[in-house]
Amino acid sequence: MTELKLWQRTVFSQYGVGQSLPDLLVLMIDANCKGWTQVRRTLEEAVDSRIFGHCVVGCPDPHVEKWCLADPQAIQEVLGVAAPPVPEKCERHLYKQLLRQTIQEAGQPILTNEMEYAPDLVAAMDLYRAGKNQPSLRHFVDELRSALQSLL
Repeated sequence: MTELKLWQRTVFSQYGVGQSLPDLLVLMIDANCKGWTQVRRTLEEAVDSRIFGHCVVGCPDPHVEKWCLADPQAIQEVLGVAAPPVPEKCERHLYKQLLRQTIQEAGQPILTNEMEYAPDLVAAMDLYRAGKNQPSLRHFVDELRSALQSLL
């Protein structure tokens, strides 16, 4: 939160009042077992509305790796293996380990970390299906779509 507030002050000092400000702020933060509603609300309250008239918060519950596992067909398409069952638990690193294990079982190399596969998984995802499996993802997609449509 401290970094967000400092960053906003920096943006405000660079743009100032009446200047061309960004149209949309998209914030992403893991819920980390606190529940996406509470974490999202805390971030929304920290956003300076003088700078950002539109803000969308993505809050994977509990961790972003769970979003990567949200569409079993995307996992099959990208990794070539069946998607693992995704438990409803809140344990540190559980979903990171599950995603890593799935990638390794597919025989795919991990050069930096398991999230290097996220862009391909998201590109292959049916966001409707993934959102049904992960409500926090559905909320983010719906809010982002609405915000973008309001800017047209």
